[in-house]
Amino acid sequence: MKRIRKALPVDEAIRKVVEACPPGKVEEIDLFDCYHRVLAEDILASHSVPFFNRSAMDGFAISSSDSIGATREKPKALKVVDRLAAGDVARVPVTPGHAIRIMTGAAMPEGANAVVMLEKVTEKETFAEKWIEFYEEIEPGKHVSQIGEDLTKGELVVAKGTRISEGDLALLATFGSRRVAVQKQPVIGIYATGAELLQVEEALQPGKIRNSNSVMIMGQVRKYGGVPKLLGIIPDRKEEAVKAIGSALSEVDMIVTTGGVSVGDYDLMLDVYEELGADFIFDRVAMRPGKPTTVAAVHGKLIFGLSGNPAACFVGFELFAKPALLSYQGFDASGLDGFEATIAEDFSSQSPFLTFIRAIAYIEHGIVKVMPMHKNRASMLSSLGQSNCFILVQPGSVTVQENEKVQILLFAPFAGREESRFSIHWI
Repeated sequence: MKRIRKALPVDEAIRKVVEACPPGKVEEIDLFDCYHRVLAEDILASHSVPFFNRSAMDGFAISSSDSIGATREKPKALKVVDRLAAGDVARVPVTPGHAIRIMTGAAMPEGANAVVMLEKVTEKETFAEKWIEFYEEIEPGKHVSQIGEDLTKGELVVAKGTRISEGDLALLATFGSRRVAVQKQPVIGIYATGAELLQVEEALQPGKIRNSNSVMIMGQVRKYGGVPKLLGIIPDRKEEAVKAIGSALSEVDMIVTTGGVSVGDYDLMLDVYEELGADFIFDRVAMRPGKPTTVAAVHGKLIFGLSGNPAACFVGFELFAKPALLSYQGFDASGLDGFEATIAEDFSSQSPFLTFIRAIAYIEHGIVKVMPMHKNRASMLSSLGQSNCFILVQPGSVTVQENEKVQILLFAPFAGREESRFSIHWI
């Protein structure tokens, strides 16, 4: 019996994917391997930072009471009784009339509560004794980093769900976290379908094309924190497809297939999913390109049936597979995270569905602007490499004039030199 396919709205389809995505697993890895991984637990400060009072400057540790009354006309003189580098501990305390030479980061000696900057003193030597003179009063705590002024014991240092940055690595190291609990990166199996496909290295043949979709999806999987596993090409034969996908399910966390989800005589993937006992989350989406996009669950694992047309395949991954990858890793990825931009050129669209127009977003004089690509057919590859966003165009006959506002969905960084001024996160 032929399936009756009902097109879901895009936002509802995304929500259903996220709801169906199984929770990700947690693994413990070495600190040196966890850059950009997603932290699976809160990290609390196991001690205060600093955990001892330390000098914030190169200079001399003193008791501030010894500086009372110091002026240019009437300097204070103190005898230097020790020298401390960072990592050293003073052998003697600072007593009245004495100072200790101290380097930045060294622990403050007992009896000292302030530091006179090296540039503010005159050093003298008399009968093998070292002395300093200084010319101003120094208040208690001057140039001293106090215990806990950065972080206090028990304070939240890095929150669960954080994608670990360079700064986070420094914090984890500070608290001795050599082993770090992170979300497991989902392994994504990638199959291309179709008798027309050649391997990338094969010579062209009449009626054949090289398998570019699998490599494209491999890049998208890596971009969103997954581990791609290229599984090859499946011919348009149901039995072989069922066997191949069924076998791969035990080796991966999700599967992406390209092609075979439309209504052609050789589009067999929906039948393959049914044969595998799939629960269909949806089998059509009210969008263009990528209307036949299908998502199903087999034994609790998601299978994304994407279009064989390159642009439709790309859009389908960005809208549905991306949220699943992010959700698996602990991120909130439940909706279309778009924002407003100013259109740089007139364009028109006519479609009964929500349409995703490939475009280039850039910053000009502090304004987010967007230029639609001219080659926007679903089968066209060239504009995929040149674009960094989609313009979201509502159903119907739509004409947008230059300088009007549109909604865009960014999938790569802004183009142009001004992008660094903006902190818009596109993953």
